[in-house]
Amino acid sequence: MSELKRSPKANMPDRSTSRRLENYPADIVDWIIAHFDADTIPYVHLLLEDLKEDRLIRCALFLSRGSTKELEGAVSLGKTDYRDLIWSAEYDCKEDQLRDFNQPFPDEKRATQSPDPTRSARGSS
Repeated sequence: MSELKRSPKANMPDRSTSRRLENYPADIVDWIIAHFDADTIPYVHLLLEDLKEDRLIRCALFLSRGSTKELEGAVSLGKTDYRDLIWSAEYDCKEDQLRDFNQPFPDEKRATQSPDPTRSARGSS
């Protein structure tokens, strides 16, 4: 196992072989920039690397509501059972799907409002 180099500036592991933040879909990058402080973005990126699919990343970001502590919990949930993460982010207690994070966050919600990309999975046009 290779040893990770530490970045002295952020004291975060250097993952040069990881997915770069700018390689995420634009809606995810916009959401991260709009809802997290600039100095926490490297840590947010580090956490998100444990989730391999964009849908799971959107679910975790939605549940975090811009809090790194909440993001840690959402990522942990996704690593334990990704279905629980999807359920928590997309469904209500009546088992109705309220959101579909296979789809990008809506443009108008990315940078201007709190993270509530509510979209109907049924009958939307």
